[in-house]
Amino acid sequence: MLKARSVKRELRRLSDAIEAIDRRLDEIDRRFQMAQIEDDGFRRLVTGQWLLLSGDVDAIRQGAFDIRRSLASRGIPAADEVDAPEAEALSNDPVFWEAIYTEIESQLRGSPEAVAELQRRYLGLVAEVESDLPVVDLGCGRGEFLSLLEEEGIDAVGVDVNGTFVASCRGQGLVVEHGDLLQYLEAQSDGSHRAVVLFQVLEHLPFAVLLKTIAEAYRILVPGGVFLGETPNGANLVIGGSTFWLDHTHIQPLHPALLKVLADYFGFERVRVDLFNRPEVPWRLEAEQAGTPVADAVHGLQGYVLSGQDALLVAYRPLTG
Repeated sequence: MLKARSVKRELRRLSDAIEAIDRRLDEIDRRFQMAQIEDDGFRRLVTGQWLLLSGDVDAIRQGAFDIRRSLASRGIPAADEVDAPEAEALSNDPVFWEAIYTEIESQLRGSPEAVAELQRRYLGLVAEVESDLPVVDLGCGRGEFLSLLEEEGIDAVGVDVNGTFVASCRGQGLVVEHGDLLQYLEAQSDGSHRAVVLFQVLEHLPFAVLLKTIAEAYRILVPGGVFLGETPNGANLVIGGSTFWLDHTHIQPLHPALLKVLADYFGFERVRVDLFNRPEVPWRLEAEQAGTPVADAVHGLQGYVLSGQDALLVAYRPLTG
């Protein structure tokens, strides 16, 4: 069994290695910017070195994640077995938090195959947009929707702040940027994307960031482009009062009516919110079973409990204006 202290030393070593490679990447980028020459061979050399080092960072991140999974499978040491400085260093380690969130996603959201099957129904909404411009999947996570788009021959890029997810996606051959979704949006040109999609992301955003994200998505969409935002249905009492809070990074449930108001406000048209994943239970009271005060009350209340667990905001940038 791995000793907690030796494992933590190895994790610190990996973190130091990531920082060292990041510094080398910054230096290469600085020298590239300073060297104002047009030699294709030089650019290819610098770009190749940058990609090679980026791959090293991804490999180290994956290694750190694998170590933490191995440690967890053997039993995490009690708090009194780890001295305070080590515990504090671990809590401030971003790779640690990425590994924890990746495990939460794996345990609570479902397998990549199951998620991909649920997201497959959204492909038609993207494919029907008459444009060859790329799709951006903000908060792409494990890359389920990116893989579906690739299967359909639709150009796409993912963005995620979690380096472990980014490494996993790149390992699948997917094009993914490691960074903040709002920074990505702000760096894009007007009308440069056919679709902007966010699946199980909106609920993670502070309200001001949510507003900015919707506004920026509108700006970078081509006329006729589509915005898709899937989020837990805040109008479902089971979701809002219970399962929503399984994810510690969730900020607030979002009601479908609020999503529609926000999309309308920022200029989208043909706005609608579709509900999916209605829970299947044996005790559902059907409409024809109503007719008594108790049955009518139960039938009315179950609409707040047995409605779709997920809400999908669908909104289009107008073709003109």
